[in-house]
Amino acid sequence: DPRPQAFVFGCVSDLSGNVREVFYDPVNMRAWLEEQAKDSNIVVYAHNGHRYDYLSIMTAEEIATSKKVMVGTKVIEITLNGVKYRDSISCLPMSISKMGDAFKLPKGITPQAYIDGTPRAITQEDIDYCWLDVDIMRRGISELLKSYHEWCGVEIADPTQAIFDLPLTAASLAYR
Repeated sequence: DPRPQAFVFGCVSDLSGNVREVFYDPVNMRAWLEEQAKDSNIVVYAHNGHRYDYLSIMTAEEIATSKKVMVGTKVIEITLNGVKYRDSISCLPMSISKMGDAFKLPKGITPQAYIDGTPRAITQEDIDYCWLDVDIMRRGISELLKSYHEWCGVEIADPTQAIFDLPLTAASLAYR
């Protein structure tokens, strides 16, 4: 099927948490992200994005024909219409739940309707649950950048550009 998988809603935030948007369809979400990319570098992170999130906002053809960075068969980054979509599992290799526990931001219990795929109206509780995932991810990326600076003594002027290379660079500099 060339169409994207089901999309219910998406929560988008910048790294600082100052910009927060909720989208109820993938067309508006993509249009908003692509509009942001006209003025600056945009990197969108999703945890396990190559298995879930990105499949709901891109068609199979877009994924197949876009510029990609891959490790084996795992897509790490897709560049599409000026936006870089990165899978954060490559630099934060743990579940959102474990990350949340580490930062004392418990993820909570996944609503059973999510697990079952039960169609229903979106509630504020659903949106709050999504925002918690986003906040845990923002914290994970921020902590990774902070550690990178401490371990390697490298200033990161633009975290959206630096984070993709962090694990390899950090290991190389730490080894020296």
